[in-house]
Amino acid sequence: MTTNEPGSKGQVLETDELVLHQALTVEPLPSDALLRIRAAVESEWCNQVTPARSRWTAPVFAAAAMVLIVVGVAWFAAVGGPVTDPSSRLGHLKKFAAPGLVERHSLARNRLLRVGAGLYAGQTLYAQGPALISLAGGGNLRIGASTALTVVSNQRVRVTQGVVYFDLPADAAAQRQFVVETLVGDIAHLGTQFEAVVQEDGTRVRVREGAVEWRGTRGATVVAAAGEELQVHRDGTINRRMIATGGREWAWVEALVVDFDIDNQPLVSFLQWMARETGRKLVFADPATIQRATETRMHGSIHGMSMTRALSAVMAATSLDCKISDAEIRVSSSSEKRPTPKPP
Repeated sequence: MTTNEPGSKGQVLETDELVLHQALTVEPLPSDALLRIRAAVESEWCNQVTPARSRWTAPVFAAAAMVLIVVGVAWFAAVGGPVTDPSSRLGHLKKFAAPGLVERHSLARNRLLRVGAGLYAGQTLYAQGPALISLAGGGNLRIGASTALTVVSNQRVRVTQGVVYFDLPADAAAQRQFVVETLVGDIAHLGTQFEAVVQEDGTRVRVREGAVEWRGTRGATVVAAAGEELQVHRDGTINRRMIATGGREWAWVEALVVDFDIDNQPLVSFLQWMARETGRKLVFADPATIQRATETRMHGSIHGMSMTRALSAVMAATSLDCKISDAEIRVSSSSEKRPTPKPP
């Protein structure tokens, strides 16, 4: 099959103001540049002082140089972000919607992050628009607009307001024990897709796949499985209810999906990806339909398409039919839709 509809590969729609902001962003100086600055200051100092002051020039110069370096490092850290230790790397910015994701600073202006920017422990982030983070240990983090969070470590974030969605597949669970901190407790993933909404009166957790463990500030622990929601209040009370894992309430998550490369891939792989990304169950009408979906190879690209448009474009190039509801994606042979001829 062939999917010929063009898809935009652009990750960001930048305005003139966004471009100007990024162009004026000051990047931190590397360590070798700081050493050159120190050498230049030392040379100029020695040229200016008189021999009579030689007995106290050295200690004064040493103190002045140290102050210069400390101030310089502090200033560049405030403008360009914290010193980046590779072991503290959370991941990198994959894509965002304008006006973008910013790094907040107390001593300098906020810094607008570019696509590909690394995220490290110590950074405080604010999502002016939705953003997608590719996690270093596998999986991804999706951040809703008006969300504030702090990167505590490569396996822990603290959310103070807004909404986040974590997609941590089973193959990523073995290498990391990811935790989301909130004011009323922590959320630990157990191989999971889950959403956390942090508000003034508490935190709401909705589990789409796998399970999470809620760890309250008073020592209580509660496990929530796929299809469950926990509403945790500031006073420690918890309400639990069943929810749908697919449908309109998850639309913001699906808008930040990681693109799937369909070219030369079997149709069944695309359908499995689609089902997981939309929280639906994949159902085949019969074994013959499964075989046809496995043998069919796709070509082209769906990059930049919405989930609905991508599904329509792919299925239109096959001999199979697809029906989608809030609960499932049902795939069948085209013949199932054709009306049964009436006997003469």
